[in-house]
Amino acid sequence: MGLCPLLCHTDGTPLRPGARATNPKLAGVLHTAALTAAPALAGDALLSLLLRDLGLQGPLSGPTPTLEPAVQLAVPQGILSTTPSPSAGPELLAMLEAALHSGGPSPDPCPPLPQAPVTPVGSVLATIDSSGSVLLLTSSLNSSFGSGHLSPSTGVLLSNLVAQPTTSAWACPLILHGSPDDAEADVLGLVASGTPAVAKVMTHALLSHLAGPQSQAQHQHQQGLTPSTSVCGQGTLLQVAVQAEHTHVSSVPSGCCTFQGF
Repeated sequence: MGLCPLLCHTDGTPLRPGARATNPKLAGVLHTAALTAAPALAGDALLSLLLRDLGLQGPLSGPTPTLEPAVQLAVPQGILSTTPSPSAGPELLAMLEAALHSGGPSPDPCPPLPQAPVTPVGSVLATIDSSGSVLLLTSSLNSSFGSGHLSPSTGVLLSNLVAQPTTSAWACPLILHGSPDDAEADVLGLVASGTPAVAKVMTHALLSHLAGPQSQAQHQHQQGLTPSTSVCGQGTLLQVAVQAEHTHVSSVPSGCCTFQGF
């Protein structure tokens, strides 16, 4: 079905800008996954519901939905997690690893734009710590709110794209967790969309974050990243940092993303 059950009132009228949208079905799926001792069983149950909602039960000749684990990179500040191939996640981690090992300045986040138009695509990344807390990041696709299809049984948002994009345009949410076993550890989430250079944009933003702690004054009610941070073309970058139980939300361009609810 479309996205109206999530983004509309019961009479079918769209929610106003800034209104809170809830997804109890997805919350239930994530809660069950957090409490399941065997992650594979939770994944099988989720895939079974998705197959039913998509009408893919029975013999299939084409590909079926799968659940892929996040790809990770250990850094001195914690563990970086992002989405696997075919997203730009592996490309992002390779750039970060090279930049961190070289100790040099962050790369230019705005390479020349491709000659042919590129359709930006998004991804979803979820991480669960030892206490069962869940952080879910969704980066937008080129259709409304990241998808054109809502799975009614699970609340999962699915892409309605049919044209396969280039890897570099496929968004890759990034999570930096200070310690997966410490519920009080700092967490940083980054998502970017609308740019053909997602990996370079996010590499630039993360290296700026890791370069040193930012003052509380910079973060408080902030709706823009550091002045040196920019996003190629008409892209959007959202940064959510949780430090000492305080949440700081920044975005480029300024004011593009509501900070209520984090």
